[in-house]
Amino acid sequence: MTRGKIMFIDEAGRYYQTLEFNGDMYPEGHGGTIIEKYEDGGIRSYSDYERFCVGFDRRYFGYADSVDDLLSVSLLEDYSVDYTNNWTDYLYVINNSGRNVNALTEEGPIVIPAAEMAVFCFQKLNQLVQIKKEETRVFPKKKFVETISRLREMHDLKDDIDRLIHAKSDLMDSGFRNEAGILICHEDSVIELLEFIMNDQAKSIEHFVHSLDYGGACEDGMGTDSYVNGIDCRSVESLYDSLLKDMK
Repeated sequence: MTRGKIMFIDEAGRYYQTLEFNGDMYPEGHGGTIIEKYEDGGIRSYSDYERFCVGFDRRYFGYADSVDDLLSVSLLEDYSVDYTNNWTDYLYVINNSGRNVNALTEEGPIVIPAAEMAVFCFQKLNQLVQIKKEETRVFPKKKFVETISRLREMHDLKDDIDRLIHAKSDLMDSGFRNEAGILICHEDSVIELLEFIMNDQAKSIEHFVHSLDYGGACEDGMGTDSYVNGIDCRSVESLYDSLLKDMK
């Protein structure tokens, strides 16, 4: 049976460790759950560590009746750990101390970098694990184009209604004209929302919609964004591409 422990080093140099779990604790087994959780940023503090270890024990082993039964703690000296006499198959050591930790191994001293997890197999380093960088999420181009297109359709419809009311005003009573006059256009609200989503601080979308009539009146260089060069406002697609480039 492959055994394993989960360790955590905090900012004060406290060294927490679980009791020894017995069974499938290699990285391709239950250890993979530990690695995945750490990579996804799920163990960034002692409370995260404690919560995870309690759940991990309940899910796979059911050894401990309390946190005190599950975890023990000691204080590191000079931020160093000695694994030259370790006989547990796998140790999952999370360094949350904010500084490098030195580990003595069969292969000599190695460094566990700050904000990384080291996996040891007996007295040797097996691998270092880092938290994955969060990917920047952007508003899809298809949705951006569809939103602008529908906004233009509503804009054109409002213009048609305004022209109809103006042309037939003599045939309409004042009550109908007043009700038609309060037709609410959400154009500006949608523009503000798109500017926020696309981080459009230069209000290029507003310029594209109002000044350039949705790109219909556009001439090269008329639009402006946070770059020195003029934004490409010849189409909604080129507007999106330029704004996306500015976000990166």
